[in-house]
Amino acid sequence: MTSADLATRVKAFELSLRENAKPERAEFEKNYLKSSLRFIGANAPAIHQECRAFYRENKGIDKKSLDLLCSSLWQTDCHELRSIAIGVMERFRTKLGPNDLPRLRRMVIESAGWAHVDTIAVHVVGAIYEAHPEIKNKLRQWSTNKDFWVRRASMLALLNSAKRGDRSAFDLFTEFAVSMLTEKEFFIRKAIGWVLRS
Repeated sequence: MTSADLATRVKAFELSLRENAKPERAEFEKNYLKSSLRFIGANAPAIHQECRAFYRENKGIDKKSLDLLCSSLWQTDCHELRSIAIGVMERFRTKLGPNDLPRLRRMVIESAGWAHVDTIAVHVVGAIYEAHPEIKNKLRQWSTNKDFWVRRASMLALLNSAKRGDRSAFDLFTEFAVSMLTEKEFFIRKAIGWVLRS
């Protein structure tokens, strides 16, 4: 996928999202999420539709092209385009593996907000954990990261596995949660409660 192809694809995503976008939604979500990103005003179903359509039409995409596209989407200043990057990664999760964790950690840090952090953690990092449980030591490193969003992600990556009764995932979550019990950060405490209620 050439640079021109990437630019065209990113632009096509944005133009499609703009078809049913609402300026009032853009303003509300920007304020609600306290984000510095640009918002188009597209809703979640429209974003999911773009991701589904891309997956359906590009099932044979190679890993390098997938990485380039997701990076191009993520490097924009647009919330919804970043959401598409995450959604595409989720749909092509079988192409992802432990080597993608450094990039995902950077994405978590750059997100600095629950809307993207939680989706990355639960649906992308979580999928990698399910396929490659040996990443548990990497998640241990995440659980002590100075960035609290990375610490939150370390726990939420275990959510789906723990919900399905994976004892080792729940034990790992417990290990992380115990180490964070004294934290005052709201989003850390919220993540602990979320997993325990699931």
